[in-house]
Amino acid sequence: SLAASELSLFVSDEGDIGVGDLDKEIDLSKDELERISASILNIGDETAGDIYVNDISAANSAGISDLVRMESSGDAGKIVFQGAGVSSTFNALEAVASDGIEVKVSLYSLLGDITLEGDSDNTIDTNDKVEIASSSTLVSARDVNIDATNGGIVVNDDLVIEADRNISLNDILHISSELSLFADQNDSGEGAISTQGDIITNNNNINLR
Repeated sequence: SLAASELSLFVSDEGDIGVGDLDKEIDLSKDELERISASILNIGDETAGDIYVNDISAANSAGISDLVRMESSGDAGKIVFQGAGVSSTFNALEAVASDGIEVKVSLYSLLGDITLEGDSDNTIDTNDKVEIASSSTLVSARDVNIDATNGGIVVNDDLVIEADRNISLNDILHISSELSLFADQNDSGEGAISTQGDIITNNNNINLR
């Protein structure tokens, strides 16, 4: 086991990182993740390649008490949430990529925010978007924040976002399926939904609460 207040996993040669029993240049298995005890876990930085996250359970990530932060902010870096299962779960999650984030499974935060930043360098690359590629749910015990300056937020399959507080969609929103946004899920009276860009619905439903 490994204990620290803040722990960082970096790769210096733009190699890809796998989180959750994958076969990448650098791998952090589910068992290895479970043996880490830290307030903050940083995975990747501007020197990392792509980051792939595969079926992380609440038990796998429970030892990271405050935040799991993933960063692929170098040239054309992306982050992909995938898996044969249906979700990945963290106490809080921040994913930062320079050239896109792809969400193929549901994401849950048990204590803090979910933040997805798909265009961290704010320059035009190949992708630059946060894309919901498969039917998914994002559930946060606090806020959900999604940014993608150049590529926008692309909903290609049904998406439900539930937050105990706020939902912030900070760039243009392209919807090709049904979108449901449910803020203030704990009925505290403190939650709100905010959008900062155009919403292109393509005649699909948007459900708000």
